Amino acid sequence: MSLPIIQFDEPVGLLLFAVVHHIEDDEDPAGILATYRERLASGSYLFLSHFVTHGEETRELEKVMLADLGRGRFRTLDEITAFFDGFDLQEPGVVFNPLWRPEEPLPETMTLTERLVAGGLGRKA
Repeated sequence: MSLPIIQFDEPVGLLLFAVVHHIEDDEDPAGILATYRERLASGSYLFLSHFVTHGEETRELEKVMLADLGRGRFRTLDEITAFFDGFDLQEPGVVFNPLWRPEEPLPETMTLTERLVAGGLGRKA
């Protein structure tokens, strides 16, 4: 008898690296994440990364990138953090990627490129 590769009654890691920013608002990305959360076993983890909007500073870049990528949108840190509703957000929370447990001190001011993607890790209780 062969066992399934992924046993969803056991904790798993769901990696949504550069995925959710391709989901339009009218497609209910929060609802999609809620469905995943409901189906994940307790003790599972969700990792999510997402393009971050900085208003006027990223407006043209967003147009160019999404024209090449085909769809989606940049979101604020608060909007990205909301995707972790129902998960215990792990330290350091939803932060720009260079701030995720850096091994070396970072400069006081980060470039736009360093602030373009944020991510976080949540655990389902």
